[in-house]
Amino acid sequence: MEFFDEFKIIGGIIPNLIGLAVFCGVIIYFDQTRKAKVRRGEKVPPHQ
Repeated sequence: MEFFDEFKIIGGIIPNLIGLAVFCGVIIYFDQTRKAKVRRGEKVPPHQ
């Protein structure tokens, strides 16, 4: 019974960790693409 309770707790934590990892990955991905666009934008002359 104790093992089952621990398993339930672990089972609740793992999906949250996966969700958090995916969420952080998406934020990092969009942040990198935004920075890349800003960098490309700096190389382009302002009048274009």
